[in-house]
Amino acid sequence: MLPDTASLEMQWVGGMDKASAFSGLSRDAILRILRSLIHTSLTTPGSVAPPGLTRQLFDPGVSVLELADLALGDEGLGVDSLALIDAAAGVSRFFSLGTTGRDDYLLMSECLGDWADLVTDHLSDKSVLA
Repeated sequence: MLPDTASLEMQWVGGMDKASAFSGLSRDAILRILRSLIHTSLTTPGSVAPPGLTRQLFDPGVSVLELADLALGDEGLGVDSLALIDAAAGVSRFFSLGTTGRDDYLLMSECLGDWADLVTDHLSDKSVLA
C-alpha cells in the first residue's frame, strides 16, 4: 500500500519547513515524488483510476526518463480533465507552488517531465527559500 500525501509530506519534511526540505532534490527525485502524488490523488476513495495506472507509474521496467515523457491526460495517464485537475491541485499543495505562481502552469503542461521542471524552477526560486 502506498502512503497518502500527508504521510509522504511528513517523511520528507521531518520537522523542517518545506522549502528547506525540498531545496536539494534532483529532478529524478521530484519525478518519483510526482509519481506518488499523482497515484495517491487518482486512487483515493471516490476517484476512478484508469485501468493499469499503478503498472504504468510503478512498473520496475519504467525508467525515470520514460516517466518524464509520460503524457498527462487521456493520451498518457488515461485520466479525464477533472482527475488531472485533482492531481495538479495535490501537486500544487504539496510543493506550495502557489507561492511563486507556478501552479497556474501545471494544466498547460503536456508531460510529467514538464511538471518536474516547474517544481524544480519553483524550488530554485530564491523567494521560496526566504
